[in-house]
Amino acid sequence: MSGTGTEYFIWLSELCGAGSPLSKKVYSAFGGNLAAAYRAAEDEYISLGFEKEEAELLCDKDFERTNMIIDYCAENMVGILTYDSEYYPTRLFDIESPPPVLYYKGRIEKLSDRAYLTAVGSRKCSQDAYDAGYAVCFKLASAGISIVTGLADGIDTACTLGTLDAGGFAVGVLGSGINILYPFDNSTVFSRIFRTGLVITEFSPFTEPLAVNFPIRNRVMAALGNAVLVVEARKNSGALITAEYAVQMGRKLYVLPGLVTNPLCRGSNALIKHGAVPVIDAYDIISDMEFSYPSEVSVGSAAPERKLSKKDAYLSRRMRRKAKALEKRAQSGVSESIVAELSQEQEQEKCSEEKDLSILSETEKTVYLALLEESTTADILGKKTSLPSDTVLSALTMLEIYGLITSLPGGMYEAV
Repeated sequence: MSGTGTEYFIWLSELCGAGSPLSKKVYSAFGGNLAAAYRAAEDEYISLGFEKEEAELLCDKDFERTNMIIDYCAENMVGILTYDSEYYPTRLFDIESPPPVLYYKGRIEKLSDRAYLTAVGSRKCSQDAYDAGYAVCFKLASAGISIVTGLADGIDTACTLGTLDAGGFAVGVLGSGINILYPFDNSTVFSRIFRTGLVITEFSPFTEPLAVNFPIRNRVMAALGNAVLVVEARKNSGALITAEYAVQMGRKLYVLPGLVTNPLCRGSNALIKHGAVPVIDAYDIISDMEFSYPSEVSVGSAAPERKLSKKDAYLSRRMRRKAKALEKRAQSGVSESIVAELSQEQEQEKCSEEKDLSILSETEKTVYLALLEESTTADILGKKTSLPSDTVLSALTMLEIYGLITSLPGGMYEAV
């Protein structure tokens, strides 16, 4: 045990599970003294009003997983927030079951800012909605508004890119462990947000992105924003869950209107019918936010509308498609000059961003430096670095997301 109190929050969080109101109930019953809660016996829990099933659950005092999580976070530069932490967002206490623990990577001090907007929408969105999400969030971010998304495909990606391209602050909320980034196709976005923004999750390391996690995650997204913007959502879109949480917490709900004949925006249009504020221009939101947070938001500093560069938006996908096509053609005996052309284009893309090793943990740096010497496999890296295989694999995953290495056929990895 670390003795800081953090370990008791992790014990409680792992025991109760994400989204459980029991964690807050225990915290309140023991006046915030979770060390006392940990030491309590079953009869004491029951005397404080806990159900027998709850008391029996809380009698599980096993700390093995807790210690494993603490060790992993310490070794991999993962921060931990609890109810008692300086930067724990007070906005999360608007949730009936606020997460007792948040794991994070990035600029946590920015959570003390107040001007936050959560942007949501469908993964499978229209091109118009994708472009609109990018343009609106670019302008919002340039005016000083921080943007929260779920870092999913579609609208989340557009809004995150718009924020980052404007030099704004983006927060990504995961439905998985901090080291399980989903979808992996968004590795370029993850790499950028790790460098300049913030990624948080209430799910402990190694938690897979199960479908049941995302509605739980959505309540955190809704609470982090002072308002929620729905860009485009189908009738049964998960974005509507976030919108519902926002209304329950008294957050202002904005919606980009869509064509009434378009099924992709049937859910978001219905929100307008039930009282959400239609947004015709980003200034509609900026002026509201400036009134509430004049020290952080300024209409005058909002940049002119900027359209998303299709090259920036779809470059990674295009390169993957082109790589697969050229691989097939090369196997069929097509001239290697085409493959060389692709390699040159990929190399230019790789070199376009300066390598920044400051975001790496010591473990990740050790693995990366070993790969700089020669391309090799995870097994050989483990032997060269004397690191456990699961630690090496975790480091390789993060390095690939950061864009510092690439995987090759045959289980090989190389630095780029």
